[in-house]
Amino acid sequence: MRICLLAEGSYPYVVGGVSSWIQMLMQGLPEHEFIIYSVGAEAKERGNFKYKLPENCVGVEEMFLDEILSLRSSEMLEDILAHDDRRTLYELVRGERDITLKELLQVFAYGRWKSPLAVFMSSDFFDVIVRVYRERYENCRLRISSGRCARCSCRSSTSCSRSCPRRTSTTVSRRATAA
Repeated sequence: MRICLLAEGSYPYVVGGVSSWIQMLMQGLPEHEFIIYSVGAEAKERGNFKYKLPENCVGVEEMFLDEILSLRSSEMLEDILAHDDRRTLYELVRGERDITLKELLQVFAYGRWKSPLAVFMSSDFFDVIVRVYRERYENCRLRISSGRCARCSCRSSTSCSRSCPRRTSTTVSRRATAA
C-alpha cells in the first residue's frame, strides 16, 4: 500500500513531536510505501531535512508558504467564475459550513488559471467579500473603493478614465450608531 502523509510545519524540517511520530510510523511499517507532502514556512528550508528518510519513503513533495509572495496576477479579471464557483467562495468566506475538497478543486483546478491569485484578484471574489461584509459587519465602518464608474458601471479604468467626474467609491456599510 502507498500512503501519503500531509505534514504542515513539521516533518522533515523540525525535530520532535509530530515529526518524530511520522518517522516512527514509517519505520514501523516497512511493508508500506510513504509519500510525504510537506508544507513548510520558507523555501530556504527546501531539502534541509532533519531526518534521514527511511527506505520506504519513496518521495517528498515540498511546498512553502512564502512562495505565494512571488505569484502575480496580471490584472483584475471580470466575471470569470461560474455561479457554483461563486457560491463555493461565498460559503468559504462565510465559514458556516464545511467546503469539500471537490468543491475547492473545481474553483482552483490546475490549469484553469495562470495563477491561483487570479481567483482572488477577480471581480467575482471582490463581490463575494463585499456581500459577506454587508451581511455580517454592517455595524462596522469601512470604506471600500469599488473602482466602479457611476456612468457606465465599469470596474476598471479601461472603459472610463480615472478622471471621470462620475467615478465613485462605494461605502460598504453604515456607521454604527450609539444607543
